Amino acid sequence: MGPRGPARGLAVVAATAALVAGPLAGGATAQDAGFFLDDSWDTSADHVFVYGRFTDDVLVGDWDGDGRDTVLVRRGDTFHVSNEPRGGPAERVFRYGRAGDVVLVGDWDGDGRDTLAVRRGAEYHLRDDLGPGPAGRVVVYGRAGDEVLVGDWDGDGADTLAVRRGATYFVRNSIGPGAADRAVVYGRAQDVTLAGDWDGDGDDSLAVRRGAQYLVRDAIAPGAADRTLVYGRPDDEVFVGDWDGDGTDTLGVRRLPPFRSAVVAVSAADIGSSWRPGCPVAPADLRTVVASHWDAEGRLRTGRVVVAAGLARDVTAILEDLYRARFPVQRMVPVAQYGGSDAASMAANNTSAFNCRAVTGGTSFSEHAYGRAIDVNPLVNPYVVGSTVLPPAGAPYADRSHHAPGTIHPSDAVVRAFAARGWSWGGDWRSPKDYQHFSTTGR
Repeated sequence: MGPRGPARGLAVVAATAALVAGPLAGGATAQDAGFFLDDSWDTSADHVFVYGRFTDDVLVGDWDGDGRDTVLVRRGDTFHVSNEPRGGPAERVFRYGRAGDVVLVGDWDGDGRDTLAVRRGAEYHLRDDLGPGPAGRVVVYGRAGDEVLVGDWDGDGADTLAVRRGATYFVRNSIGPGAADRAVVYGRAQDVTLAGDWDGDGDDSLAVRRGAQYLVRDAIAPGAADRTLVYGRPDDEVFVGDWDGDGTDTLGVRRLPPFRSAVVAVSAADIGSSWRPGCPVAPADLRTVVASHWDAEGRLRTGRVVVAAGLARDVTAILEDLYRARFPVQRMVPVAQYGGSDAASMAANNTSAFNCRAVTGGTSFSEHAYGRAIDVNPLVNPYVVGSTVLPPAGAPYADRSHHAPGTIHPSDAVVRAFAARGWSWGGDWRSPKDYQHFSTTGR
């Protein structure tokens, strides 16, 4: 079958048929959040349930060959497989690939069961069995920067690859290097594209998503959509699957609990010993941003961060971006709760901003003293200069091949969220490397 949508969830609560209210972290209900899967091309969900952690990656496939697609949970390099349509205890747990790999789903050998592949640039490592072990095949196709889709384009029962460049799709009907069998233009370059067997004829074709609208083609060819549907909300995460085993792929979405935030005046507890007379900003020039965030265990939290008053709106928007990207912020409390100790806050992997202190290794005021710098998950994103690593317990994470929850890497969702508001990242500095540090001034 075609690709199962972008990914991010083991069973904790389940509900079926209608939108059933059930408690979730942060006071959300099943009406607010969870999976909404549709068995037909209409606007009502046939399966509504909550499954796992919202920070989990979810892949969709037919893992046991029964004709129905179900969700698989990915946490780093560990995969939890359930063949229950609405989630359930994992029937198999295994490790595969690396935590930072891009993972694809497909029936590579045509046996009716989906398995995994990892993508590293233009190289694809395919396995025909669901489980650990070396790849059965390694193939190169396309370019490292291509967007890739998976589908059974010719109806032979086996999935292969297609690459997308703008609005042009290069489709190959066999696994391996070589020229595309077909090139087709469809939709617009900025569209989100899905693949599936929309009409049950045995071969996959394309659909484009524009917000909450889906334009579906039953053949891989240019032309007008065969049908158009509005489903879910524009910010829902979308999946494709055959949820009821009828041979036709349809849509499903996953919805986060609502992001909540407020900007409030700083309290004495918020600034405490992190402020003193002589600091370059007065308490009246600071604000506390109170916002939802995910921790490393996938739990919904409410955190507080003190920033310059003029930056509070941008910081709120950044935190919302991180929330929607399901990026874990392990802890977010004012550094005053650590007695103003930057060392103690870093050791606790605490994300913080304002602290009236000097720059590391110097005497002038840090950007933190102005409330215009934020340190994110400092334990797993340490400050590194020469052989010095701060906090010292972050030394293993000076090796940036790590993909522990909350690590930051070039051009990832965290860097993009800050950059969109004009902030720069200390991980881009030549020396020192300050992987936790974002500021409005580049200092």
